[in-house]
Formats: sequence, C-alpha cells, structure tokens
Amino acid sequence: MSALAETVVALESLVGPLNSFRAPGEFGAVAEVRATPGGSEIRYYRPREALNAGIATQLGEMFIQVSSIAAPISRELVCQLGIEMMQSLIDFDPPPPPTEAQLAAAPETATEWAIRAGPDVTGLVMPLEAMGYVGRVRVRLDCLVIEEQRVNCAVQSEEPVGMHFGDAALAESRFNRILPVIDGQPTLGRRVQFTVRYDLAGSAPE
Repeated sequence: MSALAETVVALESLVGPLNSFRAPGEFGAVAEVRATPGGSEIRYYRPREALNAGIATQLGEMFIQVSSIAAPISRELVCQLGIEMMQSLIDFDPPPPPTEAQLAAAPETATEWAIRAGPDVTGLVMPLEAMGYVGRVRVRLDCLVIEEQRVNCAVQSEEPVGMHFGDAALAESRFNRILPVIDGQPTLGRRVQFTVRYDLAGSAPE
C-alpha cells in the first residue's frame, strides 16, 4: 500500500471516508480511480510523463485533502505527501461563467478588494502541472460582480498556456470579495478586469 493510501485509511477512522470529487486544484482527466476498503476514493493523475499524482478529498463540515506527488529527479524517486484541513469551502462550486454578451453589456468598475485570497488559497488551487515549473505566470480575468460581493469570471488570456493556470486563477477568484461601493457607485452587476500573477521561481505569489 502506498503512503498516500495508508494516510487516507488512517484518516478514515477519524473523519470517515474521503470520497468527495474534485478539489479546487484538480484539473484535467483522471487517469485511474482506486477505492479503499473504508470507502475512500483516490484519484490518480498523469499531468506529465515524469509526474504522477494522487488526491482524495472530503467536502463536509471541514474540507480535507490528502495528496501525493511523485517525480523521478536525478534517477531518484522524489515524493511529496500533504494533508490540508480547512473550514468548509463555501466557494467551491462555481456558477456558470459570464458570456461575452453579459460582459459587454455591463458597466465597468475599478478593482478594489474588500477580501483577497491569500497564500493558503493559492497553494490549494495550484495545478499539478506547476510542480517543477519555474517562471512567471499571468492570467487575465474578465468578471461580473455578483451577489455577496463575489466575482464570476472568465479567462481572457493566460501565459503560459496548456498548464491549467487559467483554471487555477478562476478557482482562486471565487475567494475574493470586491468592495460593495466604488467611486460612489454600487459594484453589483458591474464588470471588473484584473490580472492574477504568480512567480513560480521560488518566491511567494504576487
């Protein structure tokens, strides 16, 4: 049994089965699914030829995620095993993204945040493809302000492409809250555009 499976089985006796699907940082096609005797579900991904990953989650009173990432580096197997426990993710399920027509019809507003997602959220939504990537990431989001000061966004552009950084920026944006009034105008229903920046050269996200 792998270290990931052993950890999941050990947690089952405390929190029950980890069988919820799709954590905020899970993108792409699942390569394989394995079940434990206790009813947990472990999803395995192959984001790159030299990278394997497994994830099990529970979305209940708390959000619990157990994950492992393994990659052969310098002929040695390097494996990272992590356990995340957070308050229930009320922002987990996104609404349908805004259409181009909806965005075009909405008056624009400045970007002034009441709450901005922190490093804990950034770490949670980072795609598996980010492991080993060194460089700057830029994702431009085009959004509508919806209820409770939330923003509902679509990806306008992303660099680099094909690594799910746009998906990660969308997931992170759900944890932001814009000010209810900017320049004397209510922000509800308005359009806001902003750029999400990550520096993956070993520094913290911008």
